[in-house]
Amino acid sequence: MAIAEQEFNLPPAIAAHPAWVRLESQRAFYSGKARTYQTHYKRIKLALIGLSAGIPLIVFLPGDASKYVVALAGVAIAMLEGLLLLNQYGPLWVKYRSTTEGLNRERWLLLSRAGDYAGKSDDDALRQLAERVESILEAERNEWTAKQTQMLDQLAKSQAYAQAHQDETARRAAGGPPAGPAPAVVPAPADLDAAPAVEAER
Repeated sequence: MAIAEQEFNLPPAIAAHPAWVRLESQRAFYSGKARTYQTHYKRIKLALIGLSAGIPLIVFLPGDASKYVVALAGVAIAMLEGLLLLNQYGPLWVKYRSTTEGLNRERWLLLSRAGDYAGKSDDDALRQLAERVESILEAERNEWTAKQTQMLDQLAKSQAYAQAHQDETARRAAGGPPAGPAPAVVPAPADLDAAPAVEAER
């Protein structure tokens, strides 16, 4: 930020304007979140690749040790996949990076006085910047909210299916008759194509 201000001789009136402060704060927020989620996503994926690739080699362990190690590896894989599903590191990384690039575009157009900012006074350009920034952020919020609703609906259906399956298993174990046709399977969302999970700190 400091380098850009020196290079473009950013006037103090622009640097202190609420529209510019808002732009820079949101750029820093989304860029930081994108980097964090990218790191988490890649680390977990590398761990999953290593565990999955190592399972065929585990069977060559002597004695009964292999079955216990395979079981532990399976548990670890399930936990890591669940972590990706709940936190949605992959989708949020892509979404936040896209938002950051949209904000970067408006920033450089303003500094270059290009595009819709060409020929406008500082006041007019900053008013338009405020509108563009809020438009980008509103679109991101609306998409986030819609996908949270979709995600929660999918999770609720998956939990309902799991509960019904558990009840049916318990009924059959007790010697009771089947309750009827099993409910349709509701697939859990995949870790990259599913909607992002609810973020703890927004």
